[in-house]
Amino acid sequence: MGRIDRVYSNQIFIRVNGINNTDIRDKNLIEFGSSSTATKYMKKEFQRALKNDEVIDEQALQEYSDTRAKAYRLRKDVDSNGIDTAHLADFWVLSNTRSKSEATLYGTDNQMVLTTIGGEISRAYDSIDKMAAEFLSLDEVLDNGQFLGREMLYPVDGVYLLYTYGNLGLLYFKDPDGKSTISPMLFSDGVILKGDSNESMKNPSKIKTKVYKMQKELRGQID
Repeated sequence: MGRIDRVYSNQIFIRVNGINNTDIRDKNLIEFGSSSTATKYMKKEFQRALKNDEVIDEQALQEYSDTRAKAYRLRKDVDSNGIDTAHLADFWVLSNTRSKSEATLYGTDNQMVLTTIGGEISRAYDSIDKMAAEFLSLDEVLDNGQFLGREMLYPVDGVYLLYTYGNLGLLYFKDPDGKSTISPMLFSDGVILKGDSNESMKNPSKIKTKVYKMQKELRGQID
C-alpha cells in the first residue's frame, strides 16, 4: 500500500497486512513434536520408577517440567494457519522511543516499537521498511486517501465512511451511549453509500485529535 517516509513520537499507524509465518509455524511443529514425544517418554519413566519405588531426582523433574511447558507454549503456533493477523485493521501507536529525532525514533534494542491503541500488545521493528510491510500511517490516509464523508448502507448501516485508501476505510459512528468513535476497516466487497458528502468531516487535524483522545481513554481503562 503506501510507504512510510517519516516517523515521529506517538504517530498513529494502522495494521493493514498480515504476515506469513508458515516457515516459523513449520519449525515450531517439529519442535512441538519432539517436546511432546519427550514428555510422554519421561512420564512413562516416572511411572515406572514410582512403581519400582525408585527415587526421581530433581533435575529429571525440572527437565520434564521445562519440556512440557515448551510443548504448551508451541501448541498455539502449531494450531494456527501460520498467518499473523493480530489486531489487523486496528490503530497502533509508535511508542517507547528513546529519541525525539524523527530520523532516529528507536525504542529498546534499537527497534521502533508499535503498541496497539488499547495497549494490549507491542511489536518491535528494526527498520521502516519492515514496518511498512504491515502498517500504513494515518497521515498517509488523510493526506493521500479519498475523502467521502458519506453514510454507509453496506456493509455497515448508519456509519459514515470518512476516507478510503485502497481497500482500507476510516469509519465514523456513535456508540449507543452517544460517544463518537473512529475505526479503520478493511473491505473485501463493494461499499454502498447514500447522501452527499458531509464536508464538515473533511478535517484531518480533528480526526487525528479524536484518535489520540481515544488512545488515552482506552489506556486509562486498562491502567
